[in-house]
Amino acid sequence: MDDIAKAAGISKKTIYLNIKDKKSLVHDSLIDFIMEDKKNVLEAVNRKDCNALEKMIIIAQQGIEMFKKIKPTVIYDLKKYYRNSWEVIQSYHFEFMHAIIKQNILEGQKEQVYRTDADADIISKLFIGKMIMLAEEDQFPIHQYSKPTLFAQQLLYHLYGLVNYQHYKQLEKTSISIIQQTTLK
Repeated sequence: MDDIAKAAGISKKTIYLNIKDKKSLVHDSLIDFIMEDKKNVLEAVNRKDCNALEKMIIIAQQGIEMFKKIKPTVIYDLKKYYRNSWEVIQSYHFEFMHAIIKQNILEGQKEQVYRTDADADIISKLFIGKMIMLAEEDQFPIHQYSKPTLFAQQLLYHLYGLVNYQHYKQLEKTSISIIQQTTLK
C-alpha cells in the first residue's frame, strides 16, 4: 500500500477511504484485469475476417502478452495469500475460456479447419486443465520455465492435435511466429 500511495502521490489514508483493505484491492484489480482480457478475447472471437484457427492464434497471442505483463510470483502469491481471488480466476475466468475454446473448436469443425472427430467439450476441458497445470509451481518452477513459453507450447500442442491436415501448412507458418513471440520482450 505504501508503494501505491507513493506512486499515486497520495497518502495511504486516502487510499483506505476508497478501498476497504489490501485483499479488496487485489480482488478488484484482478477483476479489472480479467474483464479487459475478456473484452480482447471477445473481439477476436467476433472477427469475421478470419477462420477459427486464426482466431485461436489471435486469442493466444493476447494470452502470451498477458503472461508477459504478469510477474511470475503473482500467481504464486495469489494462490498462497489471496486464495479467494485465485478461485475467481479458476472458476469465473476459466469457465469463460472453456466456453470460448469449445465455441472455437465447433466453429473450426464447421469450417473444416479442425478435425470433426474431436469432441469439443472434452478437448476444451483438457485445454483449460492443462492451462491450470501451467500455473502449478511444483510442475513448472518459475525459475526454470517462462509462462509465455509454456502457454505457447500448450497452444501448439492443442492446435496440432486439432487442425485438419489441409491446414497444417498454415499452422506451421504461424507456429514459428508464436514461438518467437514468447522470446521477445
